[in-house]
Amino acid sequence: MPDFQNSDKFIHLICFTALACCWCLWFNLENWKLHPFRCVLFVVTIVSVYGIIDEIHQYFVPGRHASVLDWLADTLGGICGGIIGLVLTKFLQRNHKYLRHGDNSNLS
Repeated sequence: MPDFQNSDKFIHLICFTALACCWCLWFNLENWKLHPFRCVLFVVTIVSVYGIIDEIHQYFVPGRHASVLDWLADTLGGICGGIIGLVLTKFLQRNHKYLRHGDNSNLS
């Protein structure tokens, strides 16, 4: 683990970015195409709420403490992951000839 000032914030950012990227998989490409803002907003919200719950949990664990800055790093990770998901789905949409399930006419 890196050992520099506020390195735990960086770790929070990376971990919650990965979590948000996983949540991006909840939506199919059609949803991303029709409602990209809604998909990103959902991902950021769910990751941010998870960050709040995690910080509340840490308040009750001996030797740990809750931190608003940790939660902000979690939320920023959610934003980064949501944006990564949006960019990746835009890339996939441009490079796929079909988006709907069951449309096998373009398969060779």
